[in-house]
Amino acid sequence: MTTIEQAPLLPQEIEDGASSAIPEPELARPEGITEVKAPRAPAPTAFYSQAIRTPSLLFISGQMSRDQRRDGGVIRIMQPVDAIEQCMHDISAILVAGRSSFQQVVKVTVYILTDLPSGYRDIFEMVYKAYFESKPARTVVEVSKLEYSSRIALDVIATV
Repeated sequence: MTTIEQAPLLPQEIEDGASSAIPEPELARPEGITEVKAPRAPAPTAFYSQAIRTPSLLFISGQMSRDQRRDGGVIRIMQPVDAIEQCMHDISAILVAGRSSFQQVVKVTVYILTDLPSGYRDIFEMVYKAYFESKPARTVVEVSKLEYSSRIALDVIATV
């Protein structure tokens, strides 16, 4: 039976400084399933992995088109083509870290804002096509909001 003295810290206790740094636990995974970390792509901002690799597949978490970036402490608004290119570049970095490539992508899910400015979808399609030699399966989901004021996010499944 757990007593009050043995109970784990609550989130507000951690925020209030009731504990010094709590190390992130090393999670046990079934044999052959590994976390992929790509240093050239944005690090996860919450409790998730950039990607998970199985013996035959790579599952990449949603990568966003960041419309803003910090440049020496100044926030710069990126043009749509640059934001989408950055998103695809991040996916490429994770694919490489997971020992895969765009040619091995079998499924893409695109999360796209319902109220995109005119022409944004066309720009997305133009950039997206440039990365693929063949057409992977794709689902497009319209959403009302994405994190970080992004307009598009993609998650990817590839063979390895």
